[in-house]
Amino acid sequence: MDFIKTYNIQIRIAAAILMLALIAWAPWWLIILAMIAGGICFDVYYEVLIFGVMIDALYGTSGQGIFNLQIKYTLIAIPLFFIAIMLRKRLRTK
Repeated sequence: MDFIKTYNIQIRIAAAILMLALIAWAPWWLIILAMIAGGICFDVYYEVLIFGVMIDALYGTSGQGIFNLQIKYTLIAIPLFFIAIMLRKRLRTK
């Protein structure tokens, strides 16, 4: 973990580039897993909210119907952000 703290900015930039590549070419479930991993690995992973908005902007639906929300991934990213913070606190205390 000292490696991540020492080179935090370089690793965050590399993780952001990897996430952009995943958003462009990976299936949705792999993107969600990468968001969770980033939330656990980094202190406060605000980027997950930006990535949720980016996915909605690129692949968003028309917003018709009950479950065809135009901001579906943003609504997924917000709880992931807070869940990752809570998981990180729990993992550090033990």
